Amino acid sequence: MAFTKAHSRAIKLARFDQALNEQAGGLFAGIDEAGRGPLAGPVVASAVVFPPGTKIKGVDDSKALTHEQREAVRVKIEKEALSIGVGIVDPEIIDSINILQATLLAAKIAVSQLTVSVNLLMTDFLKVNCGIAVRAEIEADSKSLAVAAASIIAKTTRDRMMVAYNEEYPGYGFDGHKGYCCPEHFRALEKLGPCTLHRLSFNGVSLFTVDARPSLSFARMTELHAAGHDDFLREGALLLQRQPHPLVDVERRQLQQWLQSHDHSMVEASA
Repeated sequence: MAFTKAHSRAIKLARFDQALNEQAGGLFAGIDEAGRGPLAGPVVASAVVFPPGTKIKGVDDSKALTHEQREAVRVKIEKEALSIGVGIVDPEIIDSINILQATLLAAKIAVSQLTVSVNLLMTDFLKVNCGIAVRAEIEADSKSLAVAAASIIAKTTRDRMMVAYNEEYPGYGFDGHKGYCCPEHFRALEKLGPCTLHRLSFNGVSLFTVDARPSLSFARMTELHAAGHDDFLREGALLLQRQPHPLVDVERRQLQQWLQSHDHSMVEASA
C-alpha cells in the first residue's frame, strides 16, 4: 500500500510538471525556501530544473517528510536534476532588509546559479523578480515535483548548516531546533543572550541589549589577532574559505579587515 501511494504521488507531481513544461514552451524551475520563521540562522532558497518527464518516487513537500527521508531523496534529486541553484542570505541582511526581501534575494541568487535557461519560475507563492515569468501558487510544493524538490534541497541545506553551526555556538541547541522558536531555544537565550547567528530584529531576540556572542572560530581569531600570533594569517585565510557553515557576514568583514591591515603592515615594514 505504501508503494502504491508513493508511486501514485510521484505520477501526480510528474504530470503537473509535464503540463508546466508544455505551458512554458520549454524548461521551468521550481523554487522554494526554508528558514523564514526561525530566530537564528540564514534563510535558504533553492531552484531546481528537471528534464521533462522526470518522475521521482519519494519526493514531496519537505514538511511532509522526515529528516531521513529528505536526505535520502535529496540524492535522487541531485542525480536527476538538470541544474540546482541555492541562495543563502545571512542574518545580518535579514535584519537590514526584512525577512520577506531576504527570502526573495535568496531566491534570486538561487536562480542566478542555474546552468540552464528556463522560461518560467514556479514558486510556492514567492513573487520573484528575475526577468523571468513567474507562476506563484499557494502550496506549490505539494503540486509540483520541481518545487517539492526545491523545498527539500533548501531544507536539507539549511539543516546541515545549523547542525554545523551548533559546534560554533555551543549551548543554543541549534542541531536540534535549527533556530526555530521552542522552549529550549528561549531558555538558551535567557542564559546566554543572543549570538551573531541570531536575527537581532526578531521578536524574542530584539529585547536583549547585550552584545551578541561570537562564534568560537571568530573568538579564536580575535585572540590570535590581539596576540599577534603567527597562526593568525594561515587560520584566518582558511576560515574565510570555509564553505559548509561560513562565518556570518559581520564576523567575515571584521576578519577580512584584520587580514588586510596585517598585509599593509607587512608591506610598510619591508619598505
